Amino acid sequence: MSLDTLIEQSEIIKRNVSDKENFSAITEWLSSAQVYLETKHSSLKETEFFIRDKERFKALILEEKKYSIEYFDSLVGTLKGVKIAEKIQEDKIQAQLNMAKNLNRRNR
Repeated sequence: MSLDTLIEQSEIIKRNVSDKENFSAITEWLSSAQVYLETKHSSLKETEFFIRDKERFKALILEEKKYSIEYFDSLVGTLKGVKIAEKIQEDKIQAQLNMAKNLNRRNR
């Protein structure tokens, strides 16, 4: 699953949170997002924040039967922050590749 897909799915899941229903869809989405972050971005602080907030969000629902849009929005915001970090990293790599190509052309 891609980060873009997770962010797109968050809008559907947000309705479940708003309507206080379909807890299984919410937890499935949370697990998918955590797996993505742990697989692709285990060293980012955002991954740690996401996991911590995910556990708090789930506990709030399970223990207190409260659904918090603010917590959910925070989780989605973390994913969007990771997306920005991914884009910055991709841009840096592309710039380095372009520089290397230009150097190779000059040295011919």
